Amino acid sequence: MIQTPYISVAVSLPVMTSYTYKVPDHLKDFCSPGMRVLVPFKNRRVTGYIISGQETCEGFKAKKIFDVLDDHPLFPESQISFFKWIAGYYIHPLGEVIKAALPSGLDRHDVSCVFVTQHGQDRLNAGRLTPGEEQVIEFILHRQSCTLKQLKNLYQRKCHHQRPDPQDGKTRFDYRFSRIKKRRCQGKKREIYPSKG
Repeated sequence: MIQTPYISVAVSLPVMTSYTYKVPDHLKDFCSPGMRVLVPFKNRRVTGYIISGQETCEGFKAKKIFDVLDDHPLFPESQISFFKWIAGYYIHPLGEVIKAALPSGLDRHDVSCVFVTQHGQDRLNAGRLTPGEEQVIEFILHRQSCTLKQLKNLYQRKCHHQRPDPQDGKTRFDYRFSRIKKRRCQGKKREIYPSKG
C-alpha cells in the first residue's frame, strides 16, 4: 500500500504526462501501484492508473482522487517500468499504453445523457412545439435516451442541410434548437424540455 499523501497517476487519455493527485485520508489504506482510480480531469471524471506514491506536489495544489476502483492491483508494480519503456519508445501516452495492455471494458468516464421530461412529452402531445423542438424531442423519444454528443451531431446535420431564412439569415433549426433548455440532473443526466416562449 502507498502511504504517501500524493500519488502519480497516468490517465487513460491522449496526454503524455502523468499527473499528481492528493489521496484523501479515508482512501490511503486502499491505494497501491497498478490499481485504477477515478480522478477529476478538467471538467470531467476519468480513469487513471496509480504509478507511484509521491511525498510532495511540487508547489501546486493537487486535486483529490474520487475513488479507488479496484480491490487488488491489475498489474504488478514491476510492469510499470516496462509500460514506461513502451510509452517512451513509441512516443505514446502512458495511460493509453496501460489501457491497451488490460482487458477492454475497464475504463470509466462520465457521459451526459438526455431524455424527455413529462413537460416535454405533454407539449409534444398537445402540438405546442415548434418544428425544430419537435424534431429534437422525437429524436430522443425514438431512442428512449441519447447522449448529448448524439444530439449535437443531429443538430449539426440539420443545420448543414437546411438553408438560412432569407428574412433574418438564421438557420431555422439553429434558432429552434437554441430554445431547447438543458439542465443537470443527478450529476450525469440532462433533461431536455422545450422553452415556454
